[in-house]
Amino acid sequence: SNNSKKEIGQCFAEHNNNFWYLLTRSKESENLSLSRVSHQDISQGQIFREPQVLIPNREDVLIEDMDMFQDCCVLYERHIKESRARISLMDIMSSHVKILSSSTLPRDTYVIRPAPNADFLASKIRFTCSGPSLYPVMCTYSFDSNDVGLEEKLLHHVESEYVTYKEHVRSEDGTSVPVTITHHKDVKRDGMNPTLLLGYGAYGMPFEVDHCVGRSTLLSRGWVVAIAHVRGGGDLGTLTSVCVCVSY
Repeated sequence: SNNSKKEIGQCFAEHNNNFWYLLTRSKESENLSLSRVSHQDISQGQIFREPQVLIPNREDVLIEDMDMFQDCCVLYERHIKESRARISLMDIMSSHVKILSSSTLPRDTYVIRPAPNADFLASKIRFTCSGPSLYPVMCTYSFDSNDVGLEEKLLHHVESEYVTYKEHVRSEDGTSVPVTITHHKDVKRDGMNPTLLLGYGAYGMPFEVDHCVGRSTLLSRGWVVAIAHVRGGGDLGTLTSVCVCVSY
């Protein structure tokens, strides 16, 4: 419809059983919502009937990617206030959504990226988990057993010598800025440690809190790495000005 065309600013689509599943971003919000529309109601890129909204636009959860399987739609999401990635599984028949428990994923998982999942009939999802203190680990999730498995050759990456946590630091204008902090577990927080402070906030894009080879060399030398979430950086809204001092 003409109204739908005006409201949709960006659209990503997957097809399953005569339905199109649409991730759409409106001009009013950067978050994606999930809708479904019958194959018969789309022609030459135009939608003739209002799509059925399955997961509405949410302020606290961002949908970052989608994989489609025969019986399940897999959504790769980020919970804003927790600054952590997660996976939601939507049953195609019932539209029921189940969130994969974070306790089943490797410790310190902050970023989840889908691996190539080209088999529509596959019984498993493949994805990678990573974080500031976690090397990228290839994982699988079984639809049949509901279990998460890790590739054996990468198991040694899971037991990290580093810790990652979040604190809030008061900025120059009094705003509380969430900061993700990573350092070796033996570092003493006495204010004498060399610290790398990072941040990015342009275009509403969050700073990826994932593993970085360059930053890991600093961590191995006793540095503290701090990532400030600013200006739409995935937590607590937009800041008007940011000046954060961190000392560990």
